[in-house]
Order: sequence, then structure tokens, then C-alpha cells
Amino acid sequence: MQKKEHEGNISINKALQRYFLKWGTIHQFRTVLNIALPKGKNEYIGYIKNAFELLKPGREYAHWIKVSDNFFESKEYQLSIEYAINQGLNDTENIIDSVSLVFSHSVLDALLYDFLSIACFMNPELFCLTLGPKKKIEIKELSNNKMSEIYDRISNQIIQKVERESLVEKTDYLYMICSPPDDWRSMRNFKFDRDLLVKFDDIRHKIVHGPMMAITHANIEEKLFEIQKIGMHFFGMMNYKFGLQIINISFNNIEPKDIIF
Repeated sequence: MQKKEHEGNISINKALQRYFLKWGTIHQFRTVLNIALPKGKNEYIGYIKNAFELLKPGREYAHWIKVSDNFFESKEYQLSIEYAINQGLNDTENIIDSVSLVFSHSVLDALLYDFLSIACFMNPELFCLTLGPKKKIEIKELSNNKMSEIYDRISNQIIQKVERESLVEKTDYLYMICSPPDDWRSMRNFKFDRDLLVKFDDIRHKIVHGPMMAITHANIEEKLFEIQKIGMHFFGMMNYKFGLQIINISFNNIEPKDIIF
């Protein structure tokens, strides 16, 4: 059992390494773009004004638009430019937030799958009996295999299917495996809210599959911090159930392929 716990600790520390590095990438992405956005504002304004200039009579795209002769000298024309500039700048900020939420969803989903895979390794029997198909094992199958080998085979089949499940379904599976009591807390001043995770999953779906990426997100930094804490809450569940711990996490031994989304 000590060998299995040792291997489980190695696996969960590698999973957490990837988790922290990916979150570092998200924060770096947001920081760099938020610094660059004001600096690129004048260039963007110039780009929009130039685009409108190309619509004027005699220019490249004049045939694209049908307006009155004095439109390009009117207040309406100036207001159209201002609207396009303001809308574009606002959309850019919202897109940064949307992309951050989609990335964070992928990071949390990958961590959940890692944890479920580790749970499968730590206790294949529990994994199989909790999430496996409710079917009888044939006597013939028992006579040719040890029970542990049957659990290993079935649990490995289950974990392959779990990878394709949604974030919320993976969360439910981890709760079924770890089954913490209702009054259990993974961290001080933190209570897991499944409804929040369902909303988060729905927002990601709307961003990816909806008509627009530029969705307004209120209190985005608080939301991202809450999502990051949910991942650590899931680690707390693994610690509660299997006794797995963080052991001297280092970022020096991770290969480049391990830190790519």
C-alpha cells in the first residue's frame, strides 16, 4: 500500500504542477494583454478611421456602401466612427475575459480527469463499484482471472469514457468516489457551490458555441479566483479520501509538452 500511496502522491503532484503552470499562463495572458491594450488604442483608432476612409467615393470599397452625397461630411459619419471605435475596444476587453474563462474551464476539466484517473489507480475496486456498470460478473470470467484483474480492466474502461464527460459530470463522479460528509470543508471560508460550476459550464458553452465571444463578464477576477479555488477544493477531496499530499512541488522537471494546453 505504501508503494501505491507513493506513486499516487507523485501523480497528484504532477497534476498540480500542470494546474499551477496553466493558471500562471492565464494570469500572464491577462496581464500582458491588459498592459498592451491601452498602448495599442491609438493604433486601433487609426485602423478604424482608415477603414472608414476606404468607403468614401473614389476609394477601394466605395461600391460597398450606398449613402447620401453629404454623408461623409455629416455628424452621423463621425458618430459611426466613434461607435465602431468604442465598441471594438469594449469587445476586446470582453474577449480577453471570455478567452480566460474558456481556458480556465479547460484547466479545471483536465485537473478533474487527472484526479479521477488517480482515484482509479488508487482503488480500482471502489472506482468500479461506484461508477461501473451494474452487471453480474460471469463465473467463467472469475475462474480465468483474479478479482483484482477484473476490477482493473473494468475501471480502465470506465476512465476512458469519463474523459469525454462534461465538467459537471466529472465533478459528480469525484464526489461519488470521495464521498465527503456534508459538513466537511476542504479550506477555511470555502464552501463548494455546484450551481456555480453549472453556471460556469453554461457560460463556457455560450462563449464557444454562441454567436459572439465578446460577452460582458461582471467581477471577472473574482470569478477566476473562485474557479482556481475549486481546483484546490478537488485536491482537498483527494487528500480526504486517499491521504494524498503536496510534496515539494517543483517546476524544473516538467517537459515542454506537459505545459501546453
